[in-house]
Amino acid sequence: MSSSAIEFGADGIMKWEEISPPLWWPAARCHIVADRHLPDGTRQHMVEGRTSPGFLIGNAQVIGRQDSNGAEFASRPSHLSAPADQELGIS
Repeated sequence: MSSSAIEFGADGIMKWEEISPPLWWPAARCHIVADRHLPDGTRQHMVEGRTSPGFLIGNAQVIGRQDSNGAEFASRPSHLSAPADQELGIS
């Protein structure tokens, strides 16, 4: 599998892709730690802590990490992750 291939869980849904470092989301006033897209095109963002069921911001469902027991994570990072050279402060 190439590093750019999308990984799917046993349920056929895209696995969560972790964001490193976590990305500050002003509208949610918290950090996004992972993201994915559902087969119907719905965007989902995982944030630290808990959220209310059905919580939406814009056109994205917001899921709390603590509410996501059993979440499957991909081996590749999210496209929202900083490249390794930026993460280390290398210009």
